[in-house]
Amino acid sequence: MGFLDKLKSVKNMVTGGGAKISLEVDRSIAPGERVAVTVRCQVEGAAISATKVYVAVRGVETVNLVHRDSDTRGDRDRVHDTEVTFSKEFQIHGAVALPANSTHEWRGEVQLPSNVQPTYRGKHAKHEWEVLAAIDVAGNDPDSGWVDITVR
Repeated sequence: MGFLDKLKSVKNMVTGGGAKISLEVDRSIAPGERVAVTVRCQVEGAAISATKVYVAVRGVETVNLVHRDSDTRGDRDRVHDTEVTFSKEFQIHGAVALPANSTHEWRGEVQLPSNVQPTYRGKHAKHEWEVLAAIDVAGNDPDSGWVDITVR
């Protein structure tokens, strides 16, 4: 491995580069049901050694409220808060060596508990769900980015 290859390897470790990850999942799911997921990986440049392939799911509640005091003209108090209400990783595949310039696909399932809060958008609050596929490598994991889903 030449000096430039080593620099690329370090850059990929820090940035999560070196692989493009995509996720295929139903965009509307019900709590308690098993949902099929497909993770695709396109390895670029150098080979990658991953400890696992996983899908992460999280629910996020956000409150954004502006209160106007009736006794003071123009006085407003803002309440903005975000809380992760659910977060879980689902392992789709174990350790794997991915050769340079190769394409891979893994299929698995995710299942949310039956008692999770569904997606909603109210006047002052919302609860949203998102899912992400990634491969676990040293440094920053290459991932698909968060994809919005609806939990009904």
